[in-house]
Amino acid sequence: DDLQLGGHRQQVTILFADIRGFTSYSEKLDPEELVDTLNQYLSIAASSVLMYEGTLDKFMGDGIMVLWNAFGNQPDHAELAMQASLEMLRRLEVLNSYWEKHDQRTPFRVGIGIHSGEAIVGNVGSDQRMQYTAIGDSVNTASRLEGITKTCGRQFLASETAAERISSEIA
Repeated sequence: DDLQLGGHRQQVTILFADIRGFTSYSEKLDPEELVDTLNQYLSIAASSVLMYEGTLDKFMGDGIMVLWNAFGNQPDHAELAMQASLEMLRRLEVLNSYWEKHDQRTPFRVGIGIHSGEAIVGNVGSDQRMQYTAIGDSVNTASRLEGITKTCGRQFLASETAAERISSEIA
């Protein structure tokens, strides 16, 4: 009953990351190896996000959704998201290199999309389970950017509104 159900508008940066070709990749591994591989990747992704103060919104199979400035306390939210993205890619490179040498696992690539804009943030769900999250066009845009990485052959895409908030050294 004390749960705040109302949402509010907030400037946020949203990140979506997803493993490329995960379905076909998953068909080649036994379930234990698949879950172990996925958990190793999600661990490096989550630790990269937490290193740069992101709020891990949710795991969605082989994908993640992350928020910055969800609580209105990160004026540099786009820059933090960019740094987390670069860290995630760097750690994946290290993990892929380890897998090639030790586990004979096939290295994989990810797609990352980030977008900055206004979203509705708040507790969303049912009376049995609530989750603090963001909804709205900005969330959809970040998700679409991640999807576009598949067709344009990039591992990372940032929207213009996110890029405008990033310092030139990072950009």
